[in-house]
Amino acid sequence: MKKTVNYLVIAFMAMMLWSCHKSGDSNVTPKSTYTFAVNGNTYTETAAADSGATDISSSTAFHILAVSGVGADGKAQGLIELVFLGSGKPSAGSYNVVGDVTAMTSSQVAILAADNVTAAKGGIYSSTGKDNVSLTVAVSSSGKLSATLPSIATSGSNFDNTDPKNTVITTVTGSISGKFSE
Repeated sequence: MKKTVNYLVIAFMAMMLWSCHKSGDSNVTPKSTYTFAVNGNTYTETAAADSGATDISSSTAFHILAVSGVGADGKAQGLIELVFLGSGKPSAGSYNVVGDVTAMTSSQVAILAADNVTAAKGGIYSSTGKDNVSLTVAVSSSGKLSATLPSIATSGSNFDNTDPKNTVITTVTGSISGKFSE
């Protein structure tokens, strides 16, 4: 399980770095502005993308829909990654939120989230699956995915590196919510 979580975190960070790239296409039609929240901090979507991934320890295929955003101050950053079972894009519909990817079915989704409130303070969180909620995925006529998230319970760790010689790690519970579209 620990290896699976480690690989998902690595995939999460790689996906977020990739999704933040700038497009060379100057003819892109502007899309709606969406917002999402991670532990009470609101972010405006700056990039979203979907991609397949494989957990190399179990050879399990996942499909990932990820979004990144920026806070009102222009510095804080938030990230959410929806992890679906299988290599293909998820179908439109409702998905039950779970906390354990190792027991996930095709009608379920696991979530990883992160925020960097300042350069020295941030956190990484995952869905707990304990609040019995579902999120909704829509698919546009061009095949682009969007997701609507009610308030979803998370747990994870906050990192305070204000003093680089003494990083403080705190276990926290929180929530994510919002809407985004690739």
